[in-house]
Amino acid sequence: LFIYAKSYKDLYEFLHQNRKTLLNQTLKMEMESHSLKMEGEAQDSITRFLESRFGFSMAVPQKFRVARYEETSGKRKFAWLRRETPNISQGIIIYTQPYTDTIQLVPEEIVLSRDSVTKLYIPGSLEGSYMSTELSFPFYSKIIDFDSMYAVQIRALWRTENDFMGGPFYSVTMVDTKHKQLLTIEGFVYSP
Repeated sequence: LFIYAKSYKDLYEFLHQNRKTLLNQTLKMEMESHSLKMEGEAQDSITRFLESRFGFSMAVPQKFRVARYEETSGKRKFAWLRRETPNISQGIIIYTQPYTDTIQLVPEEIVLSRDSVTKLYIPGSLEGSYMSTELSFPFYSKIIDFDSMYAVQIRALWRTENDFMGGPFYSVTMVDTKHKQLLTIEGFVYSP
């Protein structure tokens, strides 16, 4: 992305007036670039796992493994995919819940639901520690169309309760009307 201006003042004014558009365009370009890269590195075993358990396919890069999968009554499903390196921990979580009301799509409700899921399934390294959303910083949410489904995208920070870990996460919660459920797919990273 190249931006030219006649002066610093003109550049500042342009950036200030168009900051939301520029941010959205940059994020879109970054996502498209990353998606292409991931498709080239996708591993078939995880794709088959997602198709058999959740009914959709997604390109997941090499070296991810299924760390946890649970299916409970009420058609709730949860999967945690992980990739660990000496310096970085990456995770993808996918979970479903029955869709009962549009209130479930309010960003604050999505975060509450997320925190109940991560408390249950994503433990920290210390006894009694678990992942939660960092609420002392604002989170970014946006309504999007995801594969022809109504969806809410959230970008925020996560933290570990009773421990000292945290990082960014990106999630999309979509309405799967065919199965009368909400489907959430989230990616997060820990890179101290």
